[in-house]
Amino acid sequence: MKFTKKEQSLVPTKELLNEIQKSIACKQPEQLVMLGSSDGKHIDTVFFVDKSKSTQTSCEPDIEVCNKKIREWYEKDIAFCGFAHSHPGAYSQLSDADIEYADRIMEAFDMESIELPIIILDPRYDGGCAIFWYTLERNKEFTGEPREVNILPGSQPQVPSNLFSKIQNKVPINELQESTIIQVGCGGSAGATEAMARCGVGNFILIDPDICEARNVLTQRSYIADSGQAKVKALANKILNVNPKAKVDIHWMAITKDTTIEEFVEMLPEDTFKDPSKVLIVASTDDFSAQDAILNLALKLGVPFMAPQMYADGLASEITFYYPGVTKTCPKCILHNRYEEYAKGYKNTVTSEGTIYPSVLQTNALEAQIALMLLLYHKGNNRYTNMLDEVADRNLVLLSLAPNAGKKYGLDFMDTAMHKEFSFFGETLWVPVKPLDNCPFCNRSNLVV
Repeated sequence: MKFTKKEQSLVPTKELLNEIQKSIACKQPEQLVMLGSSDGKHIDTVFFVDKSKSTQTSCEPDIEVCNKKIREWYEKDIAFCGFAHSHPGAYSQLSDADIEYADRIMEAFDMESIELPIIILDPRYDGGCAIFWYTLERNKEFTGEPREVNILPGSQPQVPSNLFSKIQNKVPINELQESTIIQVGCGGSAGATEAMARCGVGNFILIDPDICEARNVLTQRSYIADSGQAKVKALANKILNVNPKAKVDIHWMAITKDTTIEEFVEMLPEDTFKDPSKVLIVASTDDFSAQDAILNLALKLGVPFMAPQMYADGLASEITFYYPGVTKTCPKCILHNRYEEYAKGYKNTVTSEGTIYPSVLQTNALEAQIALMLLLYHKGNNRYTNMLDEVADRNLVLLSLAPNAGKKYGLDFMDTAMHKEFSFFGETLWVPVKPLDNCPFCNRSNLVV
């Protein structure tokens, strides 16, 4: 059987849309409501199927409950029209299972068409939602497009007047509220991004093609309740639960080597790069090709850049950063050995397996401090104003997360740089670096040491 959009369809009433919102939008995904029409023109009746067999990734209605309600409606001259159900993350299209189930229902009830709207929850989980309304007909082709989309805003929580009162005397909140974090990769660095919201950063652009999985819970700032959601939405939810007034722009997609600078700029809010000093691009992907693509965009745009990396088993981590015209060496020079190995065909097999969350947490904390150092460079009179000047030639940061971490990775200086009488692990090394000869970005001589 094939399906198509129905041109002349039953019209959902405003009251019905509000009922769907109240029944579903504040709950976890894969909730279900039945839809009915009392006049043959409008969809005006709704029944929340609270006994549906639902998980966060699937929904199976209780047939006995549904059939009983359909019989009750029939006695009241209310025609059963279909189901509305909520999808996790950014899944706004009907799944193959949805279409197959629609086929069975229309055959069983001898229906010529069925209404199958999908509800996508607002990342805030405050009751806001978008309803993608699909109508399918028997024996027709389904185009895959909704016939209409209804955006229903939720109730916005009030921002406490004293939200930033405990830190406003130490960091320039007004300056940070005008700053923007472009976070590419919303897994391992999610904790650092959330920390920046707690520090007062007011604008976030989140980019990631992946969804949250239960296996992420122990190695990232993720929760079981996030499973099935797009990572960008899960992180947006956390940011907005810290500061409801933050502006969060989400993109459920990947940045690749084929992403042009024109495409990148066009997808972002207008005037994002009007003042490059107010923007920080953070590359937090474990794909080296994507990491390089993001760096290239930052270098071409003249925007500060930061890239964290967790080493195998989480025994150490690395953060490189770059500020145009200030840091002495660009990340391409710092990591030139890595570039050479990838050029020879090296394939990275390192995953987050074996990395305990305290190692991620410690790295996230350092990421947030470096981000503040970059965003607040020479802005006002605060603890971060002149930090970058002190480490402009030391923009490779290594964090020891276990005793003898350097020995594990063949980086003996990590273990010998600190005085053994006073160190054990947890130390941060700000490594002196020099640019490669004829680097087009650094334009200096000498090699990395």
